[in-house]
Amino acid sequence: MAVISSPAARVAVAILALPFASIGAQAPATVPAEMVESQVHPQLQLHVSEHNARRYLTTADVSNPNGVVLQNPGGTPPMSGSPTSINDPALGFNSSRYWAKGAEYSGVTRLIMTYETRNIATGAIVAQPSFLCTGALINGGHSVLTAAHCVFDDPPTATTVTRLRDVQVALGQNFGGNTTQEPGAGAPNVNQAFAYTQTVARTNVAIHPDYTGAVIDERDIAVINLNTPAPAQYRSYELYAPSALGQQYNVVGWGGRGNGNDGTVNIGGSTGSNQRIRQGVNSFNTTYSDARWNPAFLAAVGIGAENVYLSDFDNGTSTNNALCRLTNATFNAAGDRVWLGEIGSADMCGLGFGLDEVSTAGGDSGGPSFVNGRIAAVSSFGQTYGLGDVKAGLNSSFGELNGMTRVDINAQWVASAVVPEPTTIVLLGGGLLALGFVARRRQV
Repeated sequence: MAVISSPAARVAVAILALPFASIGAQAPATVPAEMVESQVHPQLQLHVSEHNARRYLTTADVSNPNGVVLQNPGGTPPMSGSPTSINDPALGFNSSRYWAKGAEYSGVTRLIMTYETRNIATGAIVAQPSFLCTGALINGGHSVLTAAHCVFDDPPTATTVTRLRDVQVALGQNFGGNTTQEPGAGAPNVNQAFAYTQTVARTNVAIHPDYTGAVIDERDIAVINLNTPAPAQYRSYELYAPSALGQQYNVVGWGGRGNGNDGTVNIGGSTGSNQRIRQGVNSFNTTYSDARWNPAFLAAVGIGAENVYLSDFDNGTSTNNALCRLTNATFNAAGDRVWLGEIGSADMCGLGFGLDEVSTAGGDSGGPSFVNGRIAAVSSFGQTYGLGDVKAGLNSSFGELNGMTRVDINAQWVASAVVPEPTTIVLLGGGLLALGFVARRRQV
């Protein structure tokens, strides 16, 4: 996952290997209902792309299909809170603030997917592209949880078919004996070594049967069953069974790095000095299945009512508060509102977590978002509407959105897909807790 420290965020569905962007200290705030933006924005820049290396690098984005223009009648909503050290030059994406060196992150895996592209007529292999994603050990170290789009076969073309061949699972990045540098940083090159790797064939990969391959899909989740369990020193996580909506989470990934002002500035790689694992925090603000979204707006921008978590990348200002500005907007000449709920509600207009707030980026796809040490979600996509986005386009900058696949609504399928099956499964109020569980792909 690429950690985007204060300076970085991303709005496109792509592999979530996080380069996190951190931001200045912020306090939650609400906006009076009568205070709504009154400015006509340029054409709604709806870009969605999977945090998946392949799709991200090939610009397989979905852009606003109907030319919807957002109009915000009213003036920028005033928000309290005075952010400090925003884009602090001493706290770039290489800051130790975002390192994920602790034992609690030992089970977060780097995944390298190798595909084979074959000529349909001859059967000859014409390409073997590789992509980077993130995953996490579950099921007592027997399995890895990740995003379905990381391991999903590409649609065939007129002349070729591209299918997953295998997945390399890597754990235990070597620090080279130093404790002052992050994993993978500096000399000697031993710092880039992994203590444990295992290559798993496609036959050991299970994708949720209802996954459609769409960029925004609440079933964007998959399980990789290892040939042999990972060594006991690598943590296996449990699943977070209840809803985590509204809660703060800790997200981890192997993706690109950057900052909130500039977006992803270091795409990184799976080998050499660029490989990094990062972590940071954000909160699950809403879902596209929230009844407060105007169904006509979702239809206009081509998004279904998918039950996926949404988070925005805040820098402590109202100007770049993506969800607050979006939910204050109208989307057609008739003045119909994007959001039918309370204007300026606290869940949509909070100012973030200061320098600890991050976004996901390409390569972070499939990475875990932890609540109380358990996996509550899997990094899935990034998105931007252009409202409050510091840097135009989908690049993990302030003012973009992150989309996460919910674990609670997929937990029962996960329990059925892991091998061997969990020894104890407890159903709690419709949620599923499997003991032995805790808890955007990038081309390389």
